[in-house]
Amino acid sequence: MSLIDSVSRNPDSSLTSQNTSPLTDFWGHSFSFLFRDTCGDLDVAVLQSIVGIREPPVSSLLARARDEWESAALQNANTKCNGLLPLWGPQVPESAFASCLARHNTYLQECTGHRYSPCSLLPPALHLKHPHKYLILDINYSSTVHDLKLLLLRFATEKSFHDDTGGGGPQSNMHMIPYLIHMALYVINTTRSGPREDKNLTSYLDSPGTDKWVESCYDAEGPLYWSVLSLLLHPPSRWARARLTHLRRLVVLAHARHCQPAGPTQKLLDTSPRDYAVYKSYLVFFGLVDAVYANCLKKVSVASDDQWPSTLADYIRHNDEALLKASERLLATYREELLPCTSFEEFCDVTGLLNDIPNPSSYIADVLQGLAA
Repeated sequence: MSLIDSVSRNPDSSLTSQNTSPLTDFWGHSFSFLFRDTCGDLDVAVLQSIVGIREPPVSSLLARARDEWESAALQNANTKCNGLLPLWGPQVPESAFASCLARHNTYLQECTGHRYSPCSLLPPALHLKHPHKYLILDINYSSTVHDLKLLLLRFATEKSFHDDTGGGGPQSNMHMIPYLIHMALYVINTTRSGPREDKNLTSYLDSPGTDKWVESCYDAEGPLYWSVLSLLLHPPSRWARARLTHLRRLVVLAHARHCQPAGPTQKLLDTSPRDYAVYKSYLVFFGLVDAVYANCLKKVSVASDDQWPSTLADYIRHNDEALLKASERLLATYREELLPCTSFEEFCDVTGLLNDIPNPSSYIADVLQGLAA
């Protein structure tokens, strides 16, 4: 069984933490209302140079005095929480992978206390009004999507990987992205949840620019979540058709959280565009999702869109070396193209959006004014 033996899980990022009002999200932004971007826990690879992927021979396993858990715990002695993320290699039986994945999920449940129960931080009125929205979710593919969302958001906001876990760096965490995608895809495929989630994603994308756009900015399963979920459900061709919709939703999210951080709200009280710095982190997030498609997934081809989840999972399982090189290109794109941008015009240039956005200087204003109409 191949393993990433350098994964740390931060149990302090879940909704179970007893914050007091005003509440803060995972990144320290103050909110007087609990919005669900704190859902999920953060997977962080703690090796500074490269994620350790190993498939040792049987003789090595028999000769090892310490088991894999003790070895990982020693390597990651400074981390707050250690876990083994299983990888499904080409020679590994599905039953062995499923067993390791179940053990991994059980460990996460024990560390985080995630259970399907109402969040005690919310007033009873919200439980009655929205009983399905404010729950601490069980460990499933949705929580893995949240993990990937938080990981990309940490890149986008240029936060340290060391602060919460005691280890890790940009390179090793960039290498882990395809394997988080694979872990979520395995559950989606085995539970046949793809069609249902695709319907939900399509509904999100087809939603007109109304008050719901603003309200969703304060949900964990909002624009950030759906942008990441598209990696699992939509092939590059479909992403290309929908990416401007994702971009508009993220622009609205950045503006709403900056201008009305107390949320939730259904109206933008001020639609005047702000400086680029207000939108930069969320634009970099969009650029990362776009770059994952361009660098890591561009060689995956499907005859129809509904084949994407299974075909992509199979590709990740059989192409470790190619994904390793693609992750290096992804990191270079992040460092050399996305982060240096100082204007929306420059951002559109480096992400290849100028053909779709001929007037980038007025684009953000146009998006915001569209909501005010």
